[in-house]
Amino acid sequence: MRKLFFILLICNMLFVNAQSLELENWKIINSSELNAGAAEVSQLSYPTAGWYQATVPTTVLNALVKENVYPDPRIGLNNYLIPDVSDEFNARMDLSKYNYLKSGRNPWQDPYWYRTEVVLPKSYKGKKVWLTLNGINYRADVWVNGRQVADKKDIVGMFRRFKLDITGYARAGANNCIAIKNLSGGSSGRPDSRHPVESIRSCT
Repeated sequence: MRKLFFILLICNMLFVNAQSLELENWKIINSSELNAGAAEVSQLSYPTAGWYQATVPTTVLNALVKENVYPDPRIGLNNYLIPDVSDEFNARMDLSKYNYLKSGRNPWQDPYWYRTEVVLPKSYKGKKVWLTLNGINYRADVWVNGRQVADKKDIVGMFRRFKLDITGYARAGANNCIAIKNLSGGSSGRPDSRHPVESIRSCT
């Protein structure tokens, strides 16, 4: 079966007591495209020119499809216009030529950054603020305003939910940056292309 690299982020709420605030206007980028460290990427001052828009919940591939980087893999033979996580399979099927990264690195082998900014109401001051992750696949490092809240040892599992206390990191009455470095569970190995048409259908 053909394997594509899917990492999913469902992270769309901040909770303060019974109040909730949806997180929108996410942007993503392959971490290999950045020279900056996590503390810098998660600062409000960090520039995001060249990042791709994303609406969560989404996989990286789905976001790139919506940004017209890749075609919809559910249509026809479009899967063969998208590189695979396996370099061996890419070489055999000549898929590396569809790599969108300037570096030429496999676009599915490095973590992706998901980043957004949100203004928290002044009414949040003095209250507990929680960041709710409703389904990250498979590991993640979580940063808020240049400080790490959790790492890939804390945030691990397939579509698990997490609730993080970010009271000491969030700034009430001000703009805040939330950055999540999403890591996959690793490659599942070389795809089986003995029945390519069935394989294309099975992964959509």
